[in-house]
Amino acid sequence: MDSNGILQHPNTSCQLDSGYQASVYSTKDLDFTSSTAEGKIIKTWTAKDLPPIKKQSFSPPASETAPKVFITSHDFFYGTSGSAETWTDFGQFPHLMKTPLFRIPELTLRI
Repeated sequence: MDSNGILQHPNTSCQLDSGYQASVYSTKDLDFTSSTAEGKIIKTWTAKDLPPIKKQSFSPPASETAPKVFITSHDFFYGTSGSAETWTDFGQFPHLMKTPLFRIPELTLRI
């Protein structure tokens, strides 16, 4: 922090297993680095030279103006396997949730 109380180089990072597939999106110009250590991928985002956000009447909330990083998994499991790698893949997931996970025997259906 400098003498005005402003963070000079705030950063955030995450560790992912080496085979993990994810999509990453950041909302502002953030410096990005990626490294590998002990079989993990370490991704780090650092904000530099961002002007301070001054709170004013009727200004949008900080959640809309502050830098953000979004990380989403390509593959997931929620009762059935799904993928968020593309919008088409993700759009198929609700349909898959409607598909029975097992078949009821025909004889049981007749009773």
